[in-house]
Amino acid sequence: MATAAPPACLGKAAPSPSAPLYDTMVIVKVGKQKQEFFAHKGLICHYSTYFRAAFQGQFQEGITGVVELAKDSVEFFKIFFGWMYTGRLFEPPSEPGKIPLESTLLAKIYVFGDARGIPDLKNAAIDALFNRISYEWSLPTLIIPYVYANTLQSSPLRRFVVDMVVCGTYESEGFRDPIYKDNFTTDYLRDLAVELYDLKGARPRMSQEQWRNRDRCQYHDHSNAPAAETT
Repeated sequence: MATAAPPACLGKAAPSPSAPLYDTMVIVKVGKQKQEFFAHKGLICHYSTYFRAAFQGQFQEGITGVVELAKDSVEFFKIFFGWMYTGRLFEPPSEPGKIPLESTLLAKIYVFGDARGIPDLKNAAIDALFNRISYEWSLPTLIIPYVYANTLQSSPLRRFVVDMVVCGTYESEGFRDPIYKDNFTTDYLRDLAVELYDLKGARPRMSQEQWRNRDRCQYHDHSNAPAAETT
């Protein structure tokens, strides 16, 4: 079943990259093998506050034009790198609406974007996760422990994984089956209880179509809008 495109966050999107951003090349060395990625300095700084501080500051990286991310995943960086140049996390699938990236991978891309100050990447990841749930209409409980172990209490991704239980009406096996009990961390269950208490019985149970058309902008990070185009 196809899913609708996510509603636009009108007036909140970061400016699209302009021609001057495709300027000097810099190098990012990723992982233990120090795999090299050559990127336009203006472009990577446009999207990432982390790289903006590294390449445009007075640190060694700003002088050499080289940043090393020894502890980062090459897989995640490749996805970011492709997204930075194409605006897509993945190639359009042959089946309309299907998201080819697993929910766990999308959560990890979000966390990578959070750690490296890339709010637009976080928004792309959460939109893809939203669409994946809309398409499959199932509860990806496996991502909950990872999300709670790698995000702050105020994270929109935490709020998202709470809301997907509070609002969704999918099959409940993943929530009730004892084999999944370790997916529900203490902090998650507390957040879920607080949310249900605040609703005081007015739980907004949504159909698949209602969830699909839900405003996802509430889970976005717009701290990069507008972004300064400096090199």
